[in-house]
Amino acid sequence: MNVYDMKRHPQTEFERKSLIESIKGAKKEGRRAIIGEAKRKSPSLGVINETDVCDAALQIEKGGACGVSILTDKNFGGRVDDLARVKERINLPVLRKDFIIDEFQVHESCAHGADAVLLISTILKDKTVDFARLARKLGMEALVEVYGKEDLDHALNSDAKLIAVNNRDLRTQKVLIVN
Repeated sequence: MNVYDMKRHPQTEFERKSLIESIKGAKKEGRRAIIGEAKRKSPSLGVINETDVCDAALQIEKGGACGVSILTDKNFGGRVDDLARVKERINLPVLRKDFIIDEFQVHESCAHGADAVLLISTILKDKTVDFARLARKLGMEALVEVYGKEDLDHALNSDAKLIAVNNRDLRTQKVLIVN
């Protein structure tokens, strides 16, 4: 599928599920709102999980998570087609976790069935607003990740309904420890 096809004719065969509503549902039922992550490997740790990503997602669903994060970055052993494969097998919202730096990737996420996309405000800066708006326009939700105050300002300006805090600085890989 080329860029033109994805921008003008995103696949509509996928039923979109709301990660926000799934989180609200978990909280209403007195459960913790957990988004499980299917991740094959880490550049620093090597292979983490040799289980098929669909099997991992099914286990995450059985474990009571309210959503599944699918890591699609090649450095982590991911592939964008994992989104559609997982989407067909589970009943939870699917989040695309990747280093999204181009609008093409937002369109690609939609075309492969993602319900939500991870937008890292440390990387996107002022573009966070535009990418979040594009995700909404395509029928997806944006989960905006922040590390510091400047990132939070970008996240709040994007009107994102989901904001996550990453305690690892992407530039230094140092983990912020709060006592």
